[in-house]
Amino acid sequence: MRRCVRLLAWALPLVLAGSLWIAPATADDTPPQAIAVPTGRPIIQIDGTLAAAEWEGATRLPLSTPGAFIRVLQARGTLFLALEADQGWTEGGELLIYVAPEAPAPDYGAWSDGSFTIRYEPLHHDRPHVMVSRMVGTNAQPVAKAVVARAKLTGAQVRVELALDLEALGVPTAEPVSRRVLLQWMRPGAEQGSAIWPRGVSLTPRPGEPPLGLVKVASWGTWTGVDARGPGALGGTQLERMHEEDAELTRMGAAAHALIREMLEERAVFLKQDARAQAEIFDAFDAIAAKESLAQRDHFMKAQALGLLNRPAEAVTIYQMLIGSGRPAMARAARYELARAYALMERFDDEAAAWEALAAVLKGPPHAAQYQGFAARARERAAARAEEQARRDEDDAKDWLPYVELVTNRGTLVLQVFADDVPEASAHFLRLVKRGFYDGLRFHRVIAGFVTQTGCPDSREGSLAEAGKGSSEESVPIEENKRHAFWRGAVAFAVGLVQSNGSQFFMVTAPQPDLVQDSGQAYTLFARVVSGLDVMDRLELGDTVIRARVLRPLGERPSGGDG
Repeated sequence: MRRCVRLLAWALPLVLAGSLWIAPATADDTPPQAIAVPTGRPIIQIDGTLAAAEWEGATRLPLSTPGAFIRVLQARGTLFLALEADQGWTEGGELLIYVAPEAPAPDYGAWSDGSFTIRYEPLHHDRPHVMVSRMVGTNAQPVAKAVVARAKLTGAQVRVELALDLEALGVPTAEPVSRRVLLQWMRPGAEQGSAIWPRGVSLTPRPGEPPLGLVKVASWGTWTGVDARGPGALGGTQLERMHEEDAELTRMGAAAHALIREMLEERAVFLKQDARAQAEIFDAFDAIAAKESLAQRDHFMKAQALGLLNRPAEAVTIYQMLIGSGRPAMARAARYELARAYALMERFDDEAAAWEALAAVLKGPPHAAQYQGFAARARERAAARAEEQARRDEDDAKDWLPYVELVTNRGTLVLQVFADDVPEASAHFLRLVKRGFYDGLRFHRVIAGFVTQTGCPDSREGSLAEAGKGSSEESVPIEENKRHAFWRGAVAFAVGLVQSNGSQFFMVTAPQPDLVQDSGQAYTLFARVVSGLDVMDRLELGDTVIRARVLRPLGERPSGGDG
């Protein structure tokens, strides 16, 4: 029963891999002959370059896909393999190496006692590139530090080199042995699908069963003279260094992807911390890219992180690149996120165009209609934002409206105070500024793509853990601002605290025109950022208001009203 469960577990990835096209057997196909693995001089550079001198004398095995080959060579207990192909490595592609005893009994191929499987996937960086498992009895056990691999991948060429420590993989060291071998270069989405050696092996599974080509080894190739004797062709120091490099790249990639997933899952409450994101995401991806090509998924996750850190313009550039990637699924996902990024930037016409392009790609119900609806809503927001801008232009012409300067450790912001629209709240804010209430306070709540909040007197010293509950002693009633909405840069007093409309206020870092309606609470919108929006975007948890001062006090209104 345990073996059956395991077989099904192995079958599932093959079923889900997609586009698993296998070259059918033809009249020209012959049963694979036994291949004596040649012995060569030690290969000392596993770097994906396939230097001719290193592979001199190697056997070259054609895969079922034209233009793709496997080279094989051995030296002093190390088996060397190389993949060379004049096609690109598709996203989600893997090189799989199955090795089984010559005559497994019962015949379970990849799952027979003493067999081992190597899976090499060089693109994604949220998991190890090389995963090795060896069957001990009826149990698959992971094997560490048995294989090293390096790849050189371009758009139209693949070069991969692998070194296998045969003793670590459980190959007997007493004398050379024969082993059954099956090689598969899995290429999801590629026109010719998987490339197989030997040709003619069927990896098409029956419903609920693993492929017979993995269970029965009769159609596998035979490698004779596989020799595990010797100290290994690669020096211990070199091997250890390569394993350490692999472990560090995996650690950095996994940490970057994990933090981005955490940010996405908790985006409504995730507190913005740029220094951590820079170190664990952007620096990590840069370090990885210096050694290996980043996958499209790496770029996609990086763009999502940029959007969550108030950097949507940078995310837009990446999404546009991914849309032209040639992968339909990735292009659709990038179009979706591109539209959301444009919304964060208040580029609503561009957002609408992105939704319409996505609807055109999908065609037909139900998603096309949904995205057309998103496009219509974006155009409505474009019109509403234009009306808001007209009102802002009117305010800019009023030389009596007060202005306040906030000097922070990230730079300076200038606020225009809506004294005409919410006079009591405006006067209250100006009084607090004039008496130095905000000097030295820290930003205790910063949620990227949403708000940046300060004004709690408990944030001035010590930990921010308890900040957010304090307020000034005095407060004013909530006032409705009938002229302005919560577009990017809007400033409002917080509510629902010990003291609503006290001293705590927030700045909206992305458009939230439905904020009051969605929250069910009324916020007094009393100002907007007229200078320093880039500073507002850079603010993060723990940053400080060094000084707040009134740049221009409330002036005398012209006679006859508010102008």
